Amino acid sequence: MTHIRIVLVEPRYTGNIGSIARIMKNFGFDDLALINPPVLDIDSIKMAMHASDILESAKIYDKIKDAIDESDYVVGTTSVVGGRSYVRKLYLTPDRLKMILKNKEGIVSILFGREDNGLSNEELKLCDAVLNIPSSSDYLALNLAQSVGIILYELYSVEKNDTDKDYFPDKDDLIYLEDHLLRLLYKINFPKIDKEKTVLMIKRILETAGAGRNEIQHIRGILSAIEKKIDEGMQ
Repeated sequence: MTHIRIVLVEPRYTGNIGSIARIMKNFGFDDLALINPPVLDIDSIKMAMHASDILESAKIYDKIKDAIDESDYVVGTTSVVGGRSYVRKLYLTPDRLKMILKNKEGIVSILFGREDNGLSNEELKLCDAVLNIPSSSDYLALNLAQSVGIILYELYSVEKNDTDKDYFPDKDDLIYLEDHLLRLLYKINFPKIDKEKTVLMIKRILETAGAGRNEIQHIRGILSAIEKKIDEGMQ
């Protein structure tokens, strides 16, 4: 089953950390990682209520990379959609993330940024996808604890089916798929200017559909069969 890790990047207020621990307990999650947090005090314990065990077991890191090192899929959160055009990532809403995680095996880290300015572009580039919670244009930014609560509420009911489970694609699988697609496009003399755009579009479709490791490998098998036929025709 999917293991969810909540990663708070440089949270400022200890009360927020306590509130998030309580929310995690409400929905059955217990893996909390903190990047350069303040010293946890009585406020965090008060806000956590009966979730103080999550605070006590929280892992503390200096760098995001260390917190997500074991992760199979990393999601960064943002209140801005389309405003980070040079961060070329799949954009998700909580319900889309829920669909992608259906029947997936692995560790998923969800990054939440600072209360005042969120995650930086460089931090978002460490992620496989970027998640946004739709809200009124009158005031887009949600409270940190509210954001965690909305997302965990959605993920609490992720469907699990042991007979149809899959794994997140390995990074190598995606690299091989991209190379395979480019090689095929060259062999059929696809217009050079559109090759990279076409590969990116296909990858984005697969990401949006939540394609797992088995599905990616199956697609590569189909591409291999097509390539074999093309090579035979060239002889």
